[in-house]
Amino acid sequence: MGWVRGGGLHARRDRRVPAAVAYSERYRWGVGEIATIDALIRLWSGDLRPLAMAEDPEGGAPLDRVAAQVARGITGIAFGVWSQAATDLRAANARLRVDDSRALTAYTTAAEALAVAASGTPRAAHHLLDQLGAVPLRAAAALEPEIRLTRLDALTWLHDGDPAAEPAALAS
Repeated sequence: MGWVRGGGLHARRDRRVPAAVAYSERYRWGVGEIATIDALIRLWSGDLRPLAMAEDPEGGAPLDRVAAQVARGITGIAFGVWSQAATDLRAANARLRVDDSRALTAYTTAAEALAVAASGTPRAAHHLLDQLGAVPLRAAAALEPEIRLTRLDALTWLHDGDPAAEPAALAS
């Protein structure tokens, strides 16, 4: 993990953003995907300071609103800005329901459920958790442990479930 904290991965991101910008007319999601992955990696590594500065890696590339909303939602969760995170993730999920070619819906639905639960809207959070069970993982299968942990976090905010059974299921 030292290479993440040492900046190696973020330096790679900085090298790849110009290429994504250069090819943005051919693949418009590249810069946004880099921003989303960068936000996740920073969250997982505990490197939250750059998230607070709201870096804009897009540098004039066509804006991928879904990726930007997902990145802002993840950042909002990291800083406990629950209502804003829920708003950003709700907007991203509305667009992803139309076109989820990147297979993010499972992760973003779990994240939205967490933000909604933490902001004190249990009925909406339960609805999202119910939806989560029906969302296919597809490419998001790589994020399945994070999705399951985020679901557990939402259930904790809701004071739902068996406090011992849920973590045991997560560990299996």
